[in-house]
Amino acid sequence: MKTFYFTFGHGQKHWGFYKKIQAIDSLTARKQMINEFGQKWSMQYNEEEWFEDEESQAEKWDYKELK
Repeated sequence: MKTFYFTFGHGQKHWGFYKKIQAIDSLTARKQMINEFGQKWSMQYNEEEWFEDEESQAEKWDYKELK
């Protein structure tokens, strides 16, 4: 399983949060996100993208994890 991270855009219900999803691939993770939130989210990241600058996108943008 791989870890994928999804963020929410400004003005959306969960703006300022991210959702972590474990899935076999990015398409499966995206489908799970759509099943849970519809199209009301912003960006999808894999682990390399999420931690690209030695700090996570959550640290960089002050996102909180949505459980």
